[in-house]
Amino acid sequence: MNQPKEESLEAGQSMVITITILNSSSAQLVVTQGGLTAGVWDGPSPVPGTTIQAGPTSFVNDSQTAFGSAGGYITLTPAGGGSVNMAWSWSPGQALVAYGTLSGTSAILLSYTVTNPSTFHPTVTYVITDPSLEDSGGRR
Repeated sequence: MNQPKEESLEAGQSMVITITILNSSSAQLVVTQGGLTAGVWDGPSPVPGTTIQAGPTSFVNDSQTAFGSAGGYITLTPAGGGSVNMAWSWSPGQALVAYGTLSGTSAILLSYTVTNPSTFHPTVTYVITDPSLEDSGGRR
C-alpha cells in the first residue's frame, strides 16, 4: 500500500510565510510595532506609525534555510483605541501556528486563516472588519 509522502525541505529551500492584513473595516489602523522572532523580512517590514490602508497589505517572513525557523508579530492600533495583535511561528518539523487577538475595542472584528499550511509558502490572512448590526446585537 502506498503511503502519502510527507513533504520536507530540501537543501536550498526555506519556509516563506506571507502575512496578509486585509483591512475591510472603516477604522484607521496604525502599525504600533512589528518584529520577527525568527527569520528575516523578505521585502518591506511593518513600520511603526504607518497606516494600514483599506484592502490587502502583505509582509513576507523567510526562514532563510531549511533548518531555520520563521516567526514574528505585528500590533496595530485603531484610531478609537485598543489593539489588534497578530503573531505567527514555524519551526522545522512543526506546524505553522498563527494567533490573532483584539484588546480594548469592540469597534472592529478580527478573523484569520492559514492557507497552504502543508507547503513551504503558506499564507496567514488576518481580516479586520466592522461589526454588523446582528453581531453587535442591534436591530433594524
